Amino acid sequence: MNDKIYSKKNHSISKTEKCENTFSLTINFFELAFEIDTLKLVDVFGFFPLIKAIETNINLPSYIRGDYCIRLRNNDIKKDEIYSYNKVAYTNGSEFQNSKIYYDFEKKLICIGEIDFVYIAIMVNDNIVCILDENGILRCLYILIDRFE
Repeated sequence: MNDKIYSKKNHSISKTEKCENTFSLTINFFELAFEIDTLKLVDVFGFFPLIKAIETNINLPSYIRGDYCIRLRNNDIKKDEIYSYNKVAYTNGSEFQNSKIYYDFEKKLICIGEIDFVYIAIMVNDNIVCILDENGILRCLYILIDRFE
């Protein structure tokens, strides 16, 4: 695994995993990469400006290690393709398109979604913690950055 880097120059988060046999779901220009066969989240990366983000003290909730598997409305997904998260994922009204974004440079954390919502917290790898509701719907995503450049 490579370091997860946030580039202030390019306003983007680097890819850390070699994403083979995957498809991506986008939130604006930001991508969530999922394995095509298992629907497991494996990486997050892409254009992610913090210009309108809220700088705050972020506390990572207690979590368990495990997998987050996306629930899809449409199973006609193809390898290496990119789809809109809100059009393809089952969201139950909890859409990320206009979600608030938070960051904490000191703790090297970025958060998108409902920062105070905690039902189930799952760390899927060293850089991603997903917060799910009681129906397994993604409500918040924490990205642990190795370094800001």
